[in-house]
Amino acid sequence: MNRNERNRYLDWIADEASEWFVRLQDSMPDADERGAFTQWLEASPEHVREYLQVAALWDDLLDLGPDPNVDELISAAQAGHDENVVPFSESATADVVSPAAASTAGRTWRLRLQGVGMAAAAILVALTLGWLWQGTGPAVYQTMIGEQASFPLPDGSVVTLNAKSKIRLRFTDTHRDVVLVVGEALFDVAKEPERLFRVLTDGVVIRTIGTKFNVQHRDDDTTVTVLEGTIEVTPVDATPNDTLTGFSDVDSGEPGPPGAAEVTVGQLARVHRRSGQVEVTSADIDKATAWLERRLVFESRSLEAVIDEFNLYNDPPMIIGDPMLGELHISGAFTVNDRESFLLFLEQTGLATAETEPDGRIRLRRNAAAVR
Repeated sequence: MNRNERNRYLDWIADEASEWFVRLQDSMPDADERGAFTQWLEASPEHVREYLQVAALWDDLLDLGPDPNVDELISAAQAGHDENVVPFSESATADVVSPAAASTAGRTWRLRLQGVGMAAAAILVALTLGWLWQGTGPAVYQTMIGEQASFPLPDGSVVTLNAKSKIRLRFTDTHRDVVLVVGEALFDVAKEPERLFRVLTDGVVIRTIGTKFNVQHRDDDTTVTVLEGTIEVTPVDATPNDTLTGFSDVDSGEPGPPGAAEVTVGQLARVHRRSGQVEVTSADIDKATAWLERRLVFESRSLEAVIDEFNLYNDPPMIIGDPMLGELHISGAFTVNDRESFLLFLEQTGLATAETEPDGRIRLRRNAAAVR
């Protein structure tokens, strides 16, 4: 991300922070709005900082005077720990957070936020995120159906998540480690020759000191496309999880571990889950990054895989009524939310017809002639 892109991104966050501040000042937020605000704060430290800046312009926040420095606000909150600043329990900041513990901590956090002032709530989020990124626990980024989001990381890197994606990260003095638990992500990695940046997904570790690459994790394989620089892709006997423990199966960081493949700009590496084989070929960069423009581009992909992609962005989902229909291969380009054009394409080509069920799901039924 260059300086102009970074500035546009921060301007966008500042606008969102201002909108949230006005909304919360104009009326008493209900539970849904408080929950949405909490999720927005949790998404990035930049959200917290911008909200605090907006709040500081309107009020002498915590008696520090008008327009206080954000770091001063956070330091004061850490030192004071008054009744409006509620520290997390140890279970929420341990090195490894189990899914159950994380879920419980999240519920406690939301309940507590409902009872404190919004500015204090923002400081609570800032403190917690700061503790996580200092190495005391894994930070989490996640998107839901139809959502795409970019997040600045503590080292200056930027990760962009596709819909229904989730990562966990822990940065230390020696490594910058990310687990892609599910989905797809574009990593724009800040260069740090002394500290590796490693991404672990199902059976694959990607290592670099600074570059730009896209990772798509599917059920049967993982595809890594390099947009800038060079990376190293290594098959490993490890699976993504919510604890980052899979990195214990990876070597200490020396280049060229067994089975490693070097992948450079304009290339992609496809790692097959069952065999562990790494296949390096030329990449179609526009196709690999079409999702950033909310486009889906397919070339001889199974209809089942295409439907799975559409369902990342749309709810209720489309479902396939016949396994034979899902095995058909198609090519085409569509916008992610234009299911009508996609369904019309299936009908006009004689591949399938669509029926809307009472619950809103769209069931595709095969045309018998299409699967002979």
